[in-house]
Amino acid sequence: MKDEKSGSWFTKLHNLTVIYGLPSPYDIIENPPSKISWNRLVNNCINNHFLQNLKKEAKEKSSLKYINFNDSNIGTVHNIWKSSGTDPYSVNMAAIKVKIATGIMILQYQRSRFSKNRISASCPLCNIEPEDTTHFILKCEKLSSIRNRFIQELKSFLVDCNKPSLLIQELFDNEENLLHLIIDCTSYHFLTYKEQVRIETLTRGLCYKLYHKRLLLMSE
Repeated sequence: MKDEKSGSWFTKLHNLTVIYGLPSPYDIIENPPSKISWNRLVNNCINNHFLQNLKKEAKEKSSLKYINFNDSNIGTVHNIWKSSGTDPYSVNMAAIKVKIATGIMILQYQRSRFSKNRISASCPLCNIEPEDTTHFILKCEKLSSIRNRFIQELKSFLVDCNKPSLLIQELFDNEENLLHLIIDCTSYHFLTYKEQVRIETLTRGLCYKLYHKRLLLMSE
């Protein structure tokens, strides 16, 4: 085999098989697969390569820490979009939630960081503490009337699903657990698919109402 730096076609081909976890060209020459099986293998290996890279990069981004990437697969639609269906209003609500889930929605905490602290990070609604995702979704007292109604409905749904009381308590008493439930409940495998869809519907409405209530209060 030629040197790695030779730049030959065969060397480049060998390097590609290493990158994507494909069989060595030598093995393929000695035992050539059928066209159908080879195409299937290439597609699977390339998809898996990019999927693993995507998951690795996502785990390194703090803004995506509440999204469940472990169960992601090529060709599958995330529950936020899948559960919204084709109804324009639901899709619009899902778009707002995606902004929150991916950190695209700029809250006061991000504004402060981007301005190198020249802008205050305090919540513009309550002015009690920095307005980050946790504060916006779970803490801001100016949004409590909307939040409390949805949280109670969410808790009642889990009770109706006969989930253990201790489990429900752990979900709602811990901010991190509750944020995972609200932003992306698919990380909790004790939920059935139908339960995940219902929870997504409730939390989609919560995020949408919080978002618009915030806009309304800031415009006053």
